[in-house]
Amino acid sequence: MTLDQRGRSAADGIRTSVSQADLRLPVPGASPGAMPLVARMVSFAMAVVAVSIIGLMAIGFRGAGVVESEPTISSPSIVAEPQVLPPREPATPPTTAAEAPLPSVTAPPATTTPEDVTPPHLEIDHPMDGSVFTESALRFSGATEPGATVMAGRFEADVADDGRWSIVLFLAEGPNRATITATDAAGNVAEASVVVTYRPPVAEPPAEPPKDEPPPKDEPPPDEEAYDFTAHQVFGSCSESPPYDEFYGTAAPGTRIVVWGGNGEGAVIADGSGNWALRVVFPEAPYGETIVVTVKNSATGQTKQFEFVSYAGG
Repeated sequence: MTLDQRGRSAADGIRTSVSQADLRLPVPGASPGAMPLVARMVSFAMAVVAVSIIGLMAIGFRGAGVVESEPTISSPSIVAEPQVLPPREPATPPTTAAEAPLPSVTAPPATTTPEDVTPPHLEIDHPMDGSVFTESALRFSGATEPGATVMAGRFEADVADDGRWSIVLFLAEGPNRATITATDAAGNVAEASVVVTYRPPVAEPPAEPPKDEPPPKDEPPPDEEAYDFTAHQVFGSCSESPPYDEFYGTAAPGTRIVVWGGNGEGAVIADGSGNWALRVVFPEAPYGETIVVTVKNSATGQTKQFEFVSYAGG
C-alpha cells in the first residue's frame, strides 16, 4: 500500500469516526432540527483537515527520500558459471619527454680514399745489364713515376717533371752492381739494378827502336809539361761498407796515376784524351778518423793530397 493509499484510508477512518461521533447530542440553544446539519458540517471540516495533514505528511516523506518500493517478484535462481579473467597487465606509467629515447640516427658511411700501396714504376734505360765500359764515370738514366725520388745508394738523381731521371756514377775496376730505388709520395719503394763492368784501357808501351838504330833526332821526346796534371776527389767521406772514395783528373796520355792512403791504394792509366778516374777502397779505415790520401803522377812525380773520413760500421 502506498503512502497516498494510507492517507486516504486514514481520512476515511476519520470521517467515519466523526460521522459516528455523538454530535447529534442537543446543543443548548439550538433547534432540534438544526443539530444534524451542524454535525455534518463539523464532520466534513475535520475530514478535510485530516486529508490535508496526511497529504502534507506524504509530501514531506517523499522530500526526505522515503520512497515506497515496488513489490519484489521472486524469480528462479540462476547460477552463473564462474569466469576466469586474464591477469590484468600493470599500467605502464607515461614516459616523460626527458625519459623518452632519442630517435636513432644512422650516420652516412664515411668515404675514404683507399691507401696507395702500389710501388712506383721504375726502369733503367741506360746502361744495359752486362755492359762493359773502359771509363769509370758512367751516366745512368731511366724513367719513373712523376714526383718520385730516385736514389743510387746515398746519392740522389735528377728527376724531371715527366719522371725521367739520370745520375753519374763512378765504377770500380771489374763488375759493378748499380742499384736504383724510387720512392713515391706515399712511401712505396721500387728497386731496379744492373751489373756493368769497368775495364780500364791498358796503355801499350812505346815501341822500342831496334838497338842497332839510334833514335831519330828530329823527334824530341814527349813534353810532359804540355799536359796539366789535375786530381779531384768525389766524396771525402763514406758510410758504406767497405768505405771507398773516387778520384779523377787529367794527365798526359798513358801516364800512370797512383793513389794511396791508410790501407787503401790503386792505380790507373790516363786514356788517349788525357783523362783518368779511379775508385779506391779503404777496408780498414778507422771510424770517424781523418786519413790523408795521396794522388801521384808517376811520370812527373807531382802529387796532390786529400782527406777522407770513414763512417762505415759505426
